[in-house]
Amino acid sequence: MKSLVSQSYCNIYTVLKKDRAQAFTEYLNTIDEDIKWTTEGEVEQEIEVEDMEKKVERCLAFLDTLSVINDDGTIRTRVFRKATHTDQYLNFDSNHPLEHKRSVVRTLTHRARSIVSDLGERNEELDHVRRALGYNGYPDWLLAETREEVKENTREKVLTSGAKSEERKKRPVVVPYIRGFSEELKRIFGGFGVPTYFKSSNTLRQLLVHPKDPVGKDKVVGPVYKISCEECDATYVGETERSLKARFGEHRRPSSTTSEVSKHIHTDNPNHNITLENTKILSVEHKWFERGVKEAIYIRAMNPSLNRDGGRYNLPPVWNNIIKKRLMDNGAGTTNGERWGREGGTGYRNLDSSRSYAIEQIKIKNKNVFMSMIYAHTTRKTDLLYKIFHLNHVFKPR
Repeated sequence: MKSLVSQSYCNIYTVLKKDRAQAFTEYLNTIDEDIKWTTEGEVEQEIEVEDMEKKVERCLAFLDTLSVINDDGTIRTRVFRKATHTDQYLNFDSNHPLEHKRSVVRTLTHRARSIVSDLGERNEELDHVRRALGYNGYPDWLLAETREEVKENTREKVLTSGAKSEERKKRPVVVPYIRGFSEELKRIFGGFGVPTYFKSSNTLRQLLVHPKDPVGKDKVVGPVYKISCEECDATYVGETERSLKARFGEHRRPSSTTSEVSKHIHTDNPNHNITLENTKILSVEHKWFERGVKEAIYIRAMNPSLNRDGGRYNLPPVWNNIIKKRLMDNGAGTTNGERWGREGGTGYRNLDSSRSYAIEQIKIKNKNVFMSMIYAHTTRKTDLLYKIFHLNHVFKPR
């Protein structure tokens, strides 16, 4: 039995005589029985020219390029768009970094200049790009700025090639994008020569697309969890790379000598009990290092009574003020920082929402503030960290 493989497609552009096209296709299909070829030849289409006249063109669409055969046998090219194309691009008012929007303008402008061979049609394509971007809210200053960048692109590419190679040697930082704040964070990182890139922390795909059915709590793998005693206020925060059910069974086992939970319910308080139903999943993280960091954050925030230490990851003391401030904003007197891990509270979201272990997001005085973890772990640049953590003094909330 043949093994099943996923289908893949390949497009090849070639020029040959019409009467040989079918024979050539049949020959290609005899080379390998697992590779099948089909042929699409040139088509004739009518286009409007000056004075509302119509002209028939011989053309062939290949990816985003439309090749047109002139009357003298030469070939000219222009941009190909399907009939269903809507000219809808990334809207300028959307919550995306300005670099992404500049990239849309540069890409469309570069495509018009590189694909369209005729100078008149190239100018028409550039005008079409400007109109389409105008419909999507792009201002004139950005379009004019991009045209100037294209003119100097070749010269700058030669001058900055050396600087770019030096920049690639440094470890980059990827941060979730929040308009008005991430740009300030990038400026601070840039002062230390650290390249900074933005990513979207919450997308429509993450919110709407769920191809897999949700699994039960006991089958969740890689959780950061909180166990609460049903008879007293004792709590424990831990993490595991296995399923929650497997780790919970170890905590309930009387013979477990390393579990403080087992010691609490079997030795210190034999009448106390814990249940899987009363165990909360604080976060889910499949990566080993990131899961240890999240565990340390929750331990520092909740201060569970059964934990002997701060967790597998040694959370730096620079986090204390931010975590303390977060608990004060949630309300004074909250036991063990319970509101820290409560979803849907006063703006806090589960640590999984960012999906980036380098940066975690919390709220301070209704202004998003970031805390850097990985950069501290890998480079030990304390001055940079303190400058980042005290951004509330540099970038004051409105």
